[in-house]
Amino acid sequence: MNDWLHNLPVIWMAVVVCGATSLITAAIYAVVMVLATGERARAFKAVSPGILSPLGVLFGLFVAFTAVQVWNDNDRANAAVDREASALREVVVLAASFPGEPQARLRALIRRHIEVAATQEWPMMGHRTAATMNITPRHLDEALQLTLALTPSGQGQQIAQREIATELGAALDARHQRFIVSLAEVKFVKWSFLFVQAFCVMIIIALMQSDNRLATSIAMGVFATGVAASVVLILSFDRPFIGQLSVGFDSLLRVMPEAAASPVVAAPAAPSAPEAPAAAPPPINPLEKPASKPVAHARGVASAVFPSEISPAHAGEQPSVARLKTCSEQYHANTATNSNGGLKWNSYRKECKKRLKG
Repeated sequence: MNDWLHNLPVIWMAVVVCGATSLITAAIYAVVMVLATGERARAFKAVSPGILSPLGVLFGLFVAFTAVQVWNDNDRANAAVDREASALREVVVLAASFPGEPQARLRALIRRHIEVAATQEWPMMGHRTAATMNITPRHLDEALQLTLALTPSGQGQQIAQREIATELGAALDARHQRFIVSLAEVKFVKWSFLFVQAFCVMIIIALMQSDNRLATSIAMGVFATGVAASVVLILSFDRPFIGQLSVGFDSLLRVMPEAAASPVVAAPAAPSAPEAPAAAPPPINPLEKPASKPVAHARGVASAVFPSEISPAHAGEQPSVARLKTCSEQYHANTATNSNGGLKWNSYRKECKKRLKG
């Protein structure tokens, strides 16, 4: 189904579907009435009424199975958006454990992520181009790097840092899931079988009542109305992120009300290409001065201790997140033994991720 039909308000969608169904029904009626003469009329009347029952049951099953699919897709889409909003809300709350610049930067990154999701990602998901954005988003990636670069001053901040990193990973996973669901729709083959089954029932009705035009018109009109209602119901929920009844981003905006007040979100822009990745932010409270020369950097890499594989504790997470967390844990462990080779976090992270990728 084309985007223009999904974008119609439900009432206009119903008008279009009912109009198309009426035209097809009228065409079937006219053809049968023209052919119902002489010997053919007697043959039409000989069609057994018992065939309508199994055909009607089959059509009902097609409608039921298709409706279950689209409703499940919408439930998955709502669940993914709610999980992402919940994870981001936890990050905003836990950011208060690092008052000052870290908290302000985390809140700014989360707010910018929500604005980008509302103004760029939602239109792209509605037009089924979200597959091109199936990468780690810039602002969540920066927030994760910033979190892992923090130097906790106590047990409370250590717990908060760990929880923030976990919730950011959950937000990334939920975002990935809504991208996957945005590609869901009722396939052409299912629509085809649904319509063929409906046409078969209408043809049988017309054949059985071919000697009584008024009865034929009433029976075919009632059944055509039911077919149109079923199609409108399925079509309204066919694509989770497009149309009047689509899944919205209100739950994300409620995470940070100031994002909803942004003029960028208040007037969503047309779909555009995703933002280019920016350079990683500088770490908070760095422990070492950065190497100022390539030679010093090479010596630091040679003397620093790097993990040889991803930590088993993060084996079940996304590879990029697992590598980042493993490198962060090793970096902080090296601090106690002065085994970072004089590298600051950004340099250590890049070399560590390169080695874990192999």
